[in-house]
Amino acid sequence: VPPPPIVPPRTISRFFTLRVIGATIALVGAFTLSFAWLECWSLVDSLYFTTSTLATIGFGDLRPARRVSRVLTSLLGVAGVGLLGGLVSATLAEWTRPTAPDAPERLDTQSASASRTGSLAARLLGWARLEIWDPSCGIRLAPWAQVAALFGIGVVGFKAC
Repeated sequence: VPPPPIVPPRTISRFFTLRVIGATIALVGAFTLSFAWLECWSLVDSLYFTTSTLATIGFGDLRPARRVSRVLTSLLGVAGVGLLGGLVSATLAEWTRPTAPDAPERLDTQSASASRTGSLAARLLGWARLEIWDPSCGIRLAPWAQVAALFGIGVVGFKAC
């Protein structure tokens, strides 16, 4: 019996890293500029408020006075939770992706299981009724579909894959 092949340690792909960093920078930049304009805060104060809210820390030393800014703050808090959940989910998916020679067989088993789990989650959360979830996609895209649904991005007819 030949020894099993040596598999190098799992690394996160550069493309994945650039997507996550790009999404985070875009989100922080957009909300920082929005708060600076709406609340007449300095860019430093706006960046501080944005990052503390995105990280769900919320120290309370700065708070928006206008209603539209309060709505943006709520969206930013939800986006922070969604981004963090999506980041953890995508990182774990990248790290646990099979690399052994029997990978296609194991991947098919994982896909079937994830599809059942994703379908159950879609039914529980009502995504199937809104037609924003395709059960064949599996559970890996669930956080992104949730964020898209929360922000109203393609609420009707959105398919995650």
